[in-house]
Amino acid sequence: MRLLPVTLSLIVFFTQVASAQDAPALPAYRMRLIGVFDDRSGDPVEAADIVDVLSGNTIRTTSTGTAALAFLPEGGGLVRIRKVGFEPQTMMVSISPTDTLPITILLKHVVELAGVTVTDTAPRSRSPGLRGFEERRRNAASGTFITEAEIRKEENRQVGNFLIAHVPNIVIINSRSGGMTLRKSPRCGRGGDPDVYLDGVLVAAPKPIDVSEFNLQNIAAIEYYPNTATAPPEFNRTSSGCGALLLWSRQ
Repeated sequence: MRLLPVTLSLIVFFTQVASAQDAPALPAYRMRLIGVFDDRSGDPVEAADIVDVLSGNTIRTTSTGTAALAFLPEGGGLVRIRKVGFEPQTMMVSISPTDTLPITILLKHVVELAGVTVTDTAPRSRSPGLRGFEERRRNAASGTFITEAEIRKEENRQVGNFLIAHVPNIVIINSRSGGMTLRKSPRCGRGGDPDVYLDGVLVAAPKPIDVSEFNLQNIAAIEYYPNTATAPPEFNRTSSGCGALLLWSRQ
């Protein structure tokens, strides 16, 4: 019986494909839909933020839990889905003539803890990603780690220039298009340019990746591993990438 609300919501969701917001100037595939639903009840989640992580552009879901992804750039991008009371999700979304099917997302409720009394000296709650960063920073024998306190001191800088100033041996090159591309370190042997992860999700952009697309004011922590051997196993997906740059968002 629990699946019945999901089924009914999806019927509403999929019938909106033909009646999504009119945008005659855009081809039909650019109007790909996303539907966000409560994983417990199957009900649509209204007013959930759908965020293009790189540009910061945001759209909210309607009363049916749906939104058109026309605001994403051609090819798609990294999307974060968030709503107060639910765990946020981050995922790559493709926008192309062959990627047109609606996307269904089930948001999980945040676990509610019993009330406690705290003082101003108690550490504030941190996301699992940032807790993992702190653990690796304490225990890692290699890698470069930059905390939120350090980032906030220079948060108005361009990400590429900040990385050059604070990360030893990182290689960032000014591109002809005006961006700043991340290239592999001379310390790395075989392999291509480093992989880039945002909140633990691999940024599947064409390599080399333009780090100027990221906003330092949205970043809470940075870690960099110059070669595949030093990167944590969970961020060492294949031998194709030489090292890894991990970016963690502010809460």
